[in-house]
Amino acid sequence: MKGYLLATKKNNKNIRSAQRLSFAKTREPIDLPNLLTLQTESFEWLVGADAWRKKVGPDAKTGLDEVFEELSPIEDNPNNPAEAKMGLEFKEPALDAPNFTPDECKVKGKTYARPLYIKAEFTNYKTGEIKSQTVFMGEFPIMTNEGTFIVNGTERVVVSQLVRSPGVYFSVSTNTTGNLDVRNNKAQIIPSRGSYLEFLTEWVKDDRKSVSRFGKPILQVQVDRKTKVSATIFLKALGMTRDDIVAAFADVKDAVTSTPGWEIDVDLINNTLDYDESRAFTTPVITKEDALKEMYRKVRGESGNADAAEAWLKSVYFDKKRYNLARVGRHKLNRKLGIAVDDNTTVLTPEDIVATMKYLLVFDLALKNKADITSNMTFGLKMSGKKVDVKIASDDIDDFQNRRIRPVGELIQNQVRIGLSRMERVVRER
Repeated sequence: MKGYLLATKKNNKNIRSAQRLSFAKTREPIDLPNLLTLQTESFEWLVGADAWRKKVGPDAKTGLDEVFEELSPIEDNPNNPAEAKMGLEFKEPALDAPNFTPDECKVKGKTYARPLYIKAEFTNYKTGEIKSQTVFMGEFPIMTNEGTFIVNGTERVVVSQLVRSPGVYFSVSTNTTGNLDVRNNKAQIIPSRGSYLEFLTEWVKDDRKSVSRFGKPILQVQVDRKTKVSATIFLKALGMTRDDIVAAFADVKDAVTSTPGWEIDVDLINNTLDYDESRAFTTPVITKEDALKEMYRKVRGESGNADAAEAWLKSVYFDKKRYNLARVGRHKLNRKLGIAVDDNTTVLTPEDIVATMKYLLVFDLALKNKADITSNMTFGLKMSGKKVDVKIASDDIDDFQNRRIRPVGELIQNQVRIGLSRMERVVRER
């Protein structure tokens, strides 16, 4: 009929309420997606639901698998695993059927949950004897089809968080105090869980104020937002020698000087290496053992032997139990720095650290030559053993492109991790 707007029946496969009436003159260009997908798929990943398994395959790790793998094994001597006598390992978490339906939970004032069981293996390292048993871990709250939880009969929602995305960020800040004009160029490696690692240069334009006792600008590193240490001491603590460091950063000079009109007025790497062997230290820091002891002393505020310092450094940035970039952080590091570290490697590698320092050096020299760092400038640098084109640009850490949504699955996983870490201490004491 002309002049009348007819109602059309709309069948949208993505919405559970499949049929809707539309009186709009203009048809929608795309179907309305299921807005609960972010919540439901995140929880399916956490518990390993069948729908999630069909998408990713049977061998993919669930959120519960990841957190129990981080916990295992619990050993009686965590500081020296080689001398451990006993270990407790958790495997194959599984959820049993719920005792009540969601509607029954609402009526009876119950929590909609499923029993969580896990296989616990107790190993005697001396005899090789293994005792295995299935252990009940408690009732695990389950999400309904509507993306909610039922706790004591009340329907509740876990709200996703907008958080800073893990990755590497480069920034510059100029602080003018009196006659001093200080410019700090900074590189921050931000993990999903663990300690920050920051590299920075400090240029003071007033000759009356030196940046260090050495009297020349150097490249520094700040471990866990604490005391600053020479960046080359950090590299030496990872096992690099002076010759290794010079060779690793040799291509930075070529990349910068190949740009017309650009020059290098200060060699920060050689300055920093000279600083390690200067009078700023009672004993020159040359070997790996010297570097480990110096880092431990500066950051921890106490003296220790090289073995204790190496164990501490490994636990801070190279241990999956305490440090995690997450897959998104690893992806952002690889993309920003032009490196090719495996996506499943969620701890830092020496390659990450060297690449970050290279990027910061070029970033710093670009500022010295008054380049526009808001636009992407490309330089050829040797990363992951091959020459790649790396785009140099500053980052706005508060920009939405550097933020991510932490959904319900990750939030619950983090709470499970906190609870298990408390249990770990109790198990080790007993």
